[in-house]
Amino acid sequence: MKKITCILLAVFILIGNRAICQSSYLLNEDFDSYAVGAFPSSWMLRYTGAGRDLQVVTNSEFVSASKSLKLEGAPNGSANAEFILSSTPDIIWLEVNVKVSHVGSTRYPDYPHALIGFNNNDASSWSNGYGFVGFNGSNLIYATGTTLQSYNENQWYKVKIKYNAAMNSMDVWIDDVQRGVNLALSDNSLKYNAILLHGGNAGYSIEYFDNVKVWEDTFTGINKTHGENSIQIISNQANSVLTIKCTREASGQVVSIYNIQGQLKLQQELQEGINDVDISAFQRGLYVVKAGIH
Repeated sequence: MKKITCILLAVFILIGNRAICQSSYLLNEDFDSYAVGAFPSSWMLRYTGAGRDLQVVTNSEFVSASKSLKLEGAPNGSANAEFILSSTPDIIWLEVNVKVSHVGSTRYPDYPHALIGFNNNDASSWSNGYGFVGFNGSNLIYATGTTLQSYNENQWYKVKIKYNAAMNSMDVWIDDVQRGVNLALSDNSLKYNAILLHGGNAGYSIEYFDNVKVWEDTFTGINKTHGENSIQIISNQANSVLTIKCTREASGQVVSIYNIQGQLKLQQELQEGINDVDISAFQRGLYVVKAGIH
């Protein structure tokens, strides 16, 4: 039997009972490389909110390391920071830590204090029709017109979005608890091309954003010479099973999983078709997957 000669490398993060596969981040931003008091140079400021000089990197609030991005919105005047992505896969993940607060009365309770999501600025300035999550002036977190949960000001929340641009739908997690499943979105004339962080326009708001991470949903390894001789590692969010698909000519090879210290945690021979690898006994953390000839 002919064997492929490549080795497929992938990484997955085990969080609770969910395994998230990823090859590399399209964006991994903690804002620590920028000077305090300046707007981050890799981002674009689309709207100036309560004032251009107020939209800056700060060391007064952060989740990890020492800095975050602060955006201050005004009543009916948002502060929008946009990052243009280098690629736009149909299924993509976004994770952001956000902390919301405001000064004075909330003038427009149904308007957002903060938004986090995908966007194409040629089609929308507010992520309309694209996958996004909002924190409104009534202390509710929402997406696609659906209330997901309430929130407290001056508290950090981790927002995670799985956006299926091809199907115009999204799934949402707040602090690793799934709050929205297959939420329908409207069609867009242009595909998303950016990440958008909003200091909203419900009132005089002050928002902090940290640890912005974007990654493609699946990692695929294909022999470049013989594309039919392939092994594919598929992200599975439903349970602690890593699903691996391989062709007939790739069967009989071995998948190995190592922890970040390089210790072998599991090894399993692959069969043609779908292979389920049980990782329920694994502790939370980062793992490396190797599949192919060892």
